Amino acid sequence: MTGHTELEMSNRGSTEPVRKRLRKIVTGDRCAWGAGNRNGAIILEFLLVFPVVLVTTLAVFQFGILALVINAGTIATLEGAKAGSLMYPAGYPLNLLGDDNDIVDAIENRVNSILSLFNLEVSNGGAALQVTRGMSGPVERGSVAGSSPAPLVPIPGMVQVRICFPLIGAGAPIPNWLAPYGFTLENAKFEMTSLASLE
Repeated sequence: MTGHTELEMSNRGSTEPVRKRLRKIVTGDRCAWGAGNRNGAIILEFLLVFPVVLVTTLAVFQFGILALVINAGTIATLEGAKAGSLMYPAGYPLNLLGDDNDIVDAIENRVNSILSLFNLEVSNGGAALQVTRGMSGPVERGSVAGSSPAPLVPIPGMVQVRICFPLIGAGAPIPNWLAPYGFTLENAKFEMTSLASLE
């Protein structure tokens, strides 16, 4: 046993010491029986993780757009109530037929200026608007496919503005990206009423 260490003796037939072989296995270096080609494992891991990452990413974007649309609808409702509560001359009409610059037209223009960011308008049937001012009304403009909201009851000294529009569907502002995965907001509608005191 001259010139041979004990580790080399335990590794008969190999000139590489056992300690070096173990180091290669632990550090990931290639050796004859250690870590080999991992292409198959990487592809399998990708196939297992990709659907989860895809659905999660779609959900984040869809609910992000949903939050933006709800925020725009809320702002449109508040701005419509603010426009309806302004001081108008005595006898100024709440609603006349056609686009005639009455109070409801002013409210509708303010609401449309905000909802148009998401390709919604009261006049084209994408959204419904209801208005009461003092004891006048309710006045309805536009319509929503399916069920329309219940009519508003006038409140003395207050302006009420209600906006309703579908969230997902034909002409709706939110894409239905999660429907193929079993989750949909197909029949969901935005509906909000805002009150403001008359000036």
